[in-house]
Amino acid sequence: MKKSFYRIIAIPILTIIAHANNDDHVKNMTMSRALFENDIKPIFKEHCLKCHGGEKTKSSFDLSSRESLIAGGDQGDAIIVGKPDQSPLIDYLRHNEEPFMPPKEPKLPEKSISLIEQWISLGAAYDSPLVDKENNKSGPMKVTNEDRNYWAYSPLKSNFENRNKIDDFVKTNQTASPRVLSRRLHFDLIGLPPKPDQLDKFVNNFSEQKYKSLVESLLSSPKFGERWARHWLDVARFGESHGFEQDYDRKFAFHYRDFVIRSFNSDMPYDEFTKWQIAGDEIAPEDPMAMMATGFLGAGVYPTQITISEAERIRYDAMDDMLGTIGSAMLATTIACARCHDHKYDPIPTKDYYQMLSAFTTTVRSDVEIDLASMNPQDDENLRQKINSTKNHLISYEKTELRDSFKRWYKKQESSPKVSQPTSPWSVLKANQIKSKGGAKFVRKSDGSYLVEGNNSDFDVYTFITKNPLNKISAIKIEALKDDSMVKGGPGRASNGNIALSDFSVLYNGQKIKLTNPRATFEQNNLPIAASIDNDPKSAWAVDPKFGKNHTAIFDVDQGVISKNEDTLEFRLSFNNNKKHNIGKFRISLSEKHPATLSINDDNSGPDKIIKDIHQIVNSRNETSVDSSIEKILPLFKKIDPRWLELSSQIKELESKQKKEITKVMVCTDGNKVKPMRHHTSSGSIPDFYKKTYILNRGDVRQKGEIASLGFLQVLTRGEKPKSKGRTAIAEWVTDVDNGAGHLLARVIVNRIWQHYFGEGIVNTPNDFGFQGQRPTNPELLDWLAFQLIDNGWSLKHIHRLVLESKVYRSIREPRRLEAEAIRDNALAISNLLDETMYGPGTLNENMTRRSIYFFIKRSKLVPIMQLFDWPDSLTSMGKRSVTTTPSQALSFINDPNIRKMAVGFADRLIDSKDPVKLSYRIAYGREPTPIEHKNGNDFLEQQIDSYSGNKQKALIDFCGAVMSANEFIYIE
Repeated sequence: MKKSFYRIIAIPILTIIAHANNDDHVKNMTMSRALFENDIKPIFKEHCLKCHGGEKTKSSFDLSSRESLIAGGDQGDAIIVGKPDQSPLIDYLRHNEEPFMPPKEPKLPEKSISLIEQWISLGAAYDSPLVDKENNKSGPMKVTNEDRNYWAYSPLKSNFENRNKIDDFVKTNQTASPRVLSRRLHFDLIGLPPKPDQLDKFVNNFSEQKYKSLVESLLSSPKFGERWARHWLDVARFGESHGFEQDYDRKFAFHYRDFVIRSFNSDMPYDEFTKWQIAGDEIAPEDPMAMMATGFLGAGVYPTQITISEAERIRYDAMDDMLGTIGSAMLATTIACARCHDHKYDPIPTKDYYQMLSAFTTTVRSDVEIDLASMNPQDDENLRQKINSTKNHLISYEKTELRDSFKRWYKKQESSPKVSQPTSPWSVLKANQIKSKGGAKFVRKSDGSYLVEGNNSDFDVYTFITKNPLNKISAIKIEALKDDSMVKGGPGRASNGNIALSDFSVLYNGQKIKLTNPRATFEQNNLPIAASIDNDPKSAWAVDPKFGKNHTAIFDVDQGVISKNEDTLEFRLSFNNNKKHNIGKFRISLSEKHPATLSINDDNSGPDKIIKDIHQIVNSRNETSVDSSIEKILPLFKKIDPRWLELSSQIKELESKQKKEITKVMVCTDGNKVKPMRHHTSSGSIPDFYKKTYILNRGDVRQKGEIASLGFLQVLTRGEKPKSKGRTAIAEWVTDVDNGAGHLLARVIVNRIWQHYFGEGIVNTPNDFGFQGQRPTNPELLDWLAFQLIDNGWSLKHIHRLVLESKVYRSIREPRRLEAEAIRDNALAISNLLDETMYGPGTLNENMTRRSIYFFIKRSKLVPIMQLFDWPDSLTSMGKRSVTTTPSQALSFINDPNIRKMAVGFADRLIDSKDPVKLSYRIAYGREPTPIEHKNGNDFLEQQIDSYSGNKQKALIDFCGAVMSANEFIYIE
């Protein structure tokens, strides 16, 4: 009985008939290319090319490339892809219809014509164009209006003939049952099954309102983001290791995955979602989500063992991966094909490619520290409200009162217009006593700095004692200065010129002063100036790789400190982080000016300098009134306006009370501002990036042409171009519906959503909308959905609702297999083992009971059971997963130890049931068993209980394992 039951339940998984439309298409195109290479190309070159695409193009018919062949000539279409019997070219070749081809006898042999028919039926693929247009005398590739009118590149159509819902575009079939709809909705939206009681309630009280309520409930579930984020991660080629032979881990790359989940759950507008992934660090650097989003650019593979001779080529590879994935993921355009030559199929000149590539010239991966506290919903809401309220008050003050405040101030200035020369707001301190715990010596220089000489101990403490020269201390500045006497010019005494200031403290008359708001001109990645006052003796401020430069740090003094002239001040500089990383030359200064008026980069930035600049602006206008200059003046004046300074200080003080959650995050940003993630090579001489991007001849770094300036794809550009620079300009262009690629961006994402609901997209090549891709089966519907997305603030959930509430979605259709994640998550859910903890680092441990999206994606060590069910390798952007059927899939469900554990958990749910067979079907399949299924199940249980000497639990585990191994468990109607 045991064997017969497995035959009934488990073995059918070996005979699943997968939906293989995409596989068939790929197979056909592969065969078609081979046929073209071996047979069709020689025929065309010998008999056709002289008149049609080589030196001449008679009747405007050009067969030198696939797109021009399909476009036809003066006689209209020459071929209909996939339909040789409807292709006029075949009649021309057989001389059944004029114009005869060739025009004179003899005509082509019937064998050759039959081969051409076969080639057309398979898709009419080219392996490459017949003529190398790149080397033609006609010059660089030009993008024409005809190119722009290609369906994917043309503007959205807005006239839909009063069609206002999906069902106006698509003919629908009979509606599926409420039970089927509930399971379909649950797996499509959250990737988990409905609970039996919830399913029964939905089925027994089914109504249109109940259906819509369920849709809204699932869209609002945090599990929605976990389900749909995985779809996007396929497209983003998300991985958490570098790839290649060494395949080092990226420990902090998981934040990008969390960003995608959070974005989908919050229904972040898709245009903003797109912009942040391209340039979040430039657009909103203070927003942790924007920084996390840039992980998109760095999610691809990255070699870590290279030599200096290949370094520049590898750098171009890295930039190509960023740009190429933007093209595939966001625009379904194979931009990267234009790296070595003008695109062979799509209207993308090489120059366009390199102009876009230049935006990524200095973009590198880096692990940086970011405060994620603002993303924590448990943060003090009252404090957050106070901060927001004060910020709003400041904004209101700037708009309504700052102008009047300036006019009152300026009226007083007019009575005494003489402006003194700007003076430094800082007072440089001279030590009455200075000593080193490690025995170093100090030499005072004429600029008030101290050069450190003599012994450089492994760890040291400098003590600097002086008298307070001011009546009030508002801020303290310490400068680490360069000097030719140090390695690489310092400012540190380490073997590479670095410093590591682990603690900076100030005592006033023996009492420690509270320092706040630390900031520095530069901070080494993960070693910020804030570390010098965090009470951690090992954390430190460092400046690698900015050696041979002056560095400045400023600290605000707590307003509660009362200081007097001539009182004793003691400064302690501790170096306890890294051996011999002591500062080699430094200077300490004090200020009594308001901290908000102090610039970290310019000593001449105090009130006197601001007043002088204001007068210069007014005088340059040669007018008695300042009204014409007011917009330029106010940004300067506010820095000396008492009320503005008061409000700014209140905001800083409130923000200092917020809890901090400093976390390392892998981002992609400007390599000049961070420490890049470096190659693991034996030489430190390999650059992290190069200062300029060149247009390369045939993609060869040894054949550099002109320097590439920022630009965009001509075929997708109309009207004004973005005025921004760098990646921000790319982000704005990609999302610009009127003048840029925004219309294509919208088409691509709504097509992806449609594909995930129906198994196939309206365009069945989701990563390629170009000439080599498939044309839309319903172009009006595609444009209508794209128009709906844009017109509704780029809300993706709006598109989900449109699809889910349509009759098309609710129709009866063929079952579809779940993806690897949903299969495993389903097993965890029915076994009551699912850990619903969200976010955070993933793991390679297959015993993990969190959702499968939290597996750590190590490219050289993918999770076996996930691979069995077609998990992507994450090497390149994947728009559509394959669906395979192999014996190992069934065997894994029968023998895998983790699946066995889930069967144990499933059995625990049945142990007290009076009818475990019935309950198991309700849990696993959302239905009750048929009479024959019920009988077979009970017979099997009795047999197993006898074989286990009355042990019902073991019998139930076997039974649950069999139930989970059935087709119905992994296929959804």
